[in-house]
Amino acid sequence: MTGLPNRRFFEEALADRLQEGNALTVMLLDLDGFKPINDTHGHAIGDEALRSFASRVTAVLCKGSFLARLGGDEFAIISPDMVSLEGAVQLGRRIIATVAAPGA
Repeated sequence: MTGLPNRRFFEEALADRLQEGNALTVMLLDLDGFKPINDTHGHAIGDEALRSFASRVTAVLCKGSFLARLGGDEFAIISPDMVSLEGAVQLGRRIIATVAAPGA
């Protein structure tokens, strides 16, 4: 529905990348307050919100990174070659700013 890889693909990709031994960062994202969107506005609006979220997050990822939908309102990112905590924090801040911005 979002066009993103699913949990199974994410787990396989993570296992492969860990086996390669290269540095990477894994981030888990959960959309707080998503359930009331579905409950109040219906699943069609909820699905559109998930697609919008996926599009916005994907737009701020570095080359080689990818976003997967684990299920429901849970997502995960694998960012290869990101080794510093500061880099992960900056990515998290970019994601929050992008998702919080009005418009599509």
